[in-house]
Amino acid sequence: MIIVQELLKNHDDLMKAKYANDYKKSEVLSENILRRCHDFTKIKLIHIESLLKNCRINEGIIFLRSRVTEDERNKHEEFHYYQALSMYYDGK
Repeated sequence: MIIVQELLKNHDDLMKAKYANDYKKSEVLSENILRRCHDFTKIKLIHIESLLKNCRINEGIIFLRSRVTEDERNKHEEFHYYQALSMYYDGK
């Protein structure tokens, strides 16, 4: 029960940070949530966006390759956008 309450609070804090463009905080909070909820697609998108906005391009590329499934890529165009953006930032 405590874990669920903690996750809900982290989720609320994450949404506030994201919409306030606080990408440092968003990165930390999304990472904490993904440790327990590995397949939370919406949080993966926020995490990748936060990594890219924080100029952590290599980490974003690694995350896209290792943690995003083909099914998620096919259902959510945002993953393709972030992949293209990360390659652009990386100079490839």
